Amino acid sequence: MISSMKGEGNQMDTAFRKRERRSHQRLQMSLRCYLLGPRRELRQLVGVTENISRTGVLIRWVGKHAGRPLPEVNEVLGVAIEWPRMSLARRQRYLNCVGRVVRILPVNRRHPARVALKIRHMSFSP
Repeated sequence: MISSMKGEGNQMDTAFRKRERRSHQRLQMSLRCYLLGPRRELRQLVGVTENISRTGVLIRWVGKHAGRPLPEVNEVLGVAIEWPRMSLARRQRYLNCVGRVVRILPVNRRHPARVALKIRHMSFSP
């Protein structure tokens, strides 16, 4: 009886891991960001992060940028994310990321277009 319960637990754990692909905890953060793509139509797009982790970020297009063309899956993009200031005396810092588009969620009735990036490199501007 105990051995069969262990087997069921392992199957459930395996099924959960297959569904959950995130390797790091995501933080729900709405931060303004600027897309720096290689194509002219992607340059200077403004978005807002929905969530961010050590290895990924989900960005939604906002305002006048919502109707602009979306990047393509596997396209490499740069993103400059406005990081919250610790005090008004400090100048604005950015989390600069380079990543690959892994998923595109097109516009629907409930959500604007969203793009998921797998981050390859990140660094803070001074």
